[in-house]
Amino acid sequence: YQRRVRGSKLEKMDTYFFPYATWVLTGIIAIILAKFYWSTKAKNSLSNTVVKKNYDFIIIGGGSAGCVIASRLSEDPNVSVLLLEAGDEDLNRKIHVPLFIAHLLKSEVDWNFVTEKVGDETHLWPRGKVLGGCSSINAMVYCRGNKNDYDLYERMGCNGWSYKDVLPFFKKSENFSGGSDEFHGRSGPLKVSYCNPDISSVMNATASTLGIPLNPDYNGAEQIGVSPTQSTIFGGRRQSAVTFIKQARNRKNLVIKTKAHVTRIIIENNTAIGVCFKTAPSHPETQVFCNKEIILSSGTIGSPQILMLSGVGPKSELESLGINVVLDSPGVGRNLQDHIMAPYVAECLKRKTFDAVIIKNYKTLLKYLLFKTGPLGSQGLPAVAFLKTKPELELPDLQFHYVASSAVSQLGSKFFNYSKPFRDVDFPAVSVFSTLLHPKSFGYVTLKSSDPFEPPKIFPNYLSDPEDLSTIVEGLKLIHKIFQSESLKGLYGKVTLPEGDDVEITEGYWERYVRKYARTLYHPTGTCKMGPDSDLLSVVTPELKVRGLRGLRVADASIFPEVPSGNTNAPTIMVGEKTADMIKKEYNLCLLYTSSPRDR
Repeated sequence: YQRRVRGSKLEKMDTYFFPYATWVLTGIIAIILAKFYWSTKAKNSLSNTVVKKNYDFIIIGGGSAGCVIASRLSEDPNVSVLLLEAGDEDLNRKIHVPLFIAHLLKSEVDWNFVTEKVGDETHLWPRGKVLGGCSSINAMVYCRGNKNDYDLYERMGCNGWSYKDVLPFFKKSENFSGGSDEFHGRSGPLKVSYCNPDISSVMNATASTLGIPLNPDYNGAEQIGVSPTQSTIFGGRRQSAVTFIKQARNRKNLVIKTKAHVTRIIIENNTAIGVCFKTAPSHPETQVFCNKEIILSSGTIGSPQILMLSGVGPKSELESLGINVVLDSPGVGRNLQDHIMAPYVAECLKRKTFDAVIIKNYKTLLKYLLFKTGPLGSQGLPAVAFLKTKPELELPDLQFHYVASSAVSQLGSKFFNYSKPFRDVDFPAVSVFSTLLHPKSFGYVTLKSSDPFEPPKIFPNYLSDPEDLSTIVEGLKLIHKIFQSESLKGLYGKVTLPEGDDVEITEGYWERYVRKYARTLYHPTGTCKMGPDSDLLSVVTPELKVRGLRGLRVADASIFPEVPSGNTNAPTIMVGEKTADMIKKEYNLCLLYTSSPRDR
């Protein structure tokens, strides 16, 4: 047989045709599986939920904190809980694929907020309009912030918010792949795991060049250093706050209503007694009333908007829009803080990265569809670093995010709202973000009109304080120093800049670069600030009760008096845990449904 085959047409087919045919067939299978996977949606039942007239607790917003609160309060079968979410269920398949983050922006699961102009630029502010909120569309970095963030809150008059007070709530929600210890929990619903660093050369160069340690756990004893990223990813899938709902949604005392856009809170005699919502702008308004409390968890943009629509906010602003003033609360919408970053992009000379060929490769797609492994099962952010630009600082003022792709590629430009990529052709690259952790510039949110379906005005006021600009520039200079180090020679090329690779890099150039290309890292906080009675701009008490009203709390990222030192999703989930605990103690709720792993 071999003699007959050798030199024949069949041998040529063995050599050329069959290998190519195998790859073509594999590609066809991948495409068919992909179309089935991303076009198939489960039937949505939660938007059709019938809502009764009365509940003990009403939670407005099914985001990172709201899902936690709904799950924890409904552990007592003797109370009734209603969770209202403006978006849909998390049925979009792309939500659950970690590397498809950019495809969720400007989609049906995004509020698509746009800021007012900062200089000549407006900024996209994605916020999750879906069950799970921003935890369903974010980059899945699990970072609690710095211990001193919470000790600072307590010194500011927020009793009960020190690090020792909040650590148990971080541990309660967490199911950490590294096991339980003094700093981590293992029995919570939220699965947290390490990313595969795979950029150890850059991490080692960062540590040796900047003199900071290689830190195995930035959520542990010390935050300073360069570390592998901890992420809310497990088994190649996103782990959003919906995981809290999954263990509770079959409880008879928990009702979840999606596509319920809250128009206002009903307040009588300084007491919140109910909520109005619509399922569409043209649909009739539905009213539902509460017996105990309403918890507003609509986020840094949504919570102040709903308060102002309900007559709670700066008196002059409400009167100018014809809104009846229920409570003059001048701090509503103020104290807006956000993490802003500028990207440093270096070309990879000896390896492929996510935006070069891997994402477009059907073998990668097939690998993920069949086994939930490969690049699609990661968010492409393998490492972070925390550092101080001045040794005397109490808190780190910079965070570096190491991204295994170009932030200024075709896809990256969409993600960060650049008008065009820095180059016409994508190339293998790594990006490091110089991220400002503690801005001195403060913005605000205000209503555009009294129409609850019209988005509010967002004034971020980025870089209005010159110290913010100088800190981000210092970070870029440090990153540039890392990539010029001896240990990285031959591995990475020149920095990629919009004017070309040969531009002269000076202090003035970096300042112009930051002013034009700095973007949000999607961590707005502070617009319903927590504080003591002496703080006239605080909106809520340390128990998160709206000051001046009864029966209403705010529980989300808007309550932080200062933005935490790092990505904000983990702190927001902690706020949900702590809020539920405070409510349980106040109303002496029992716990018959458990939230242990056995209950899932």
